[in-house]
Amino acid sequence: MTLPVRKSLHDAVLQASKADTWEQATKEWNEVSLIFNGIGRSNCVCGNAIKYAYELFNGVTGQRLFPIGSDCVRHFHRLSLDQQLEEEEKLLRKVENLTRKAQKKEKIKVNKSDFDERLLKWLWEKGVFSNLIVAINLHLRETTSSS
Repeated sequence: MTLPVRKSLHDAVLQASKADTWEQATKEWNEVSLIFNGIGRSNCVCGNAIKYAYELFNGVTGQRLFPIGSDCVRHFHRLSLDQQLEEEEKLLRKVENLTRKAQKKEKIKVNKSDFDERLLKWLWEKGVFSNLIVAINLHLRETTSSS
């Protein structure tokens, strides 16, 4: 950890871990998740600007590390975290592709290439549909009460 930027990651991880060495502390972190937070670009715990904010969960202390960028997640050198990150990034690329298609007013299909069940489940778990459900409920109440 020679770069000052990485020192802040190192310090944040050790502060939120039970272990007192980097090698032991990284073993405590076992879950990574992309957070749809609506803030756009932000800064990672290391100080670098990041486009997408992830959250790491420490299974020993219950602590969460947020926001953290994918490059810093990869510094943990944990296969399970790397696999989770890869899956999140695959689904994120699908969302970006759908966004481009919507902006260009192209046809979006419910199939494996555009909008499959795995993507829908991931979006649901991320809470993406919660605002939509609230809006639909409010609309239904307004239309029911005005009739």
